[in-house]
Amino acid sequence: LSNIADLCDQHRVDALCCTGDWFHKKNPQAVPHRLVRSLLDWSHLVTDKLDIPLLTVLGNHDVQFNDMSPFSVHKQPVGSLLTNPGVSWLDQTGPVAVRGVTFVGSSFRAPVMGPAGTLQEDLTQFQLPFLSSRPEALVQLT
Repeated sequence: LSNIADLCDQHRVDALCCTGDWFHKKNPQAVPHRLVRSLLDWSHLVTDKLDIPLLTVLGNHDVQFNDMSPFSVHKQPVGSLLTNPGVSWLDQTGPVAVRGVTFVGSSFRAPVMGPAGTLQEDLTQFQLPFLSSRPEALVQLT
């Protein structure tokens, strides 16, 4: 996380986007409190000290039972991240404009088919399309 913050600062990015899966474990009891605290502290470094908006959608590993309702999400470890006012959960805020670039995030449910066409599980998948008149403003860190 500190490397990401350093790169954002070094390249003077306009916004930092995360397309989900902040956590690896879906079960909230399996996510250490220190990890949640570290993520929250890091998010404040990015949004407050570096003054970079943090835009996100949530991944299927961020919530238990794939329940994306605000009531459920705010009870999950990722809900702590969303207490930072500098973090925009795009599914809830809608489009966010940052220096001429409009960021739109949405989630949709998609069945995952198992063997012989059986429904294996219902995963939540995410899209984060970017609309911009400044394509050079879009930098992807992988």
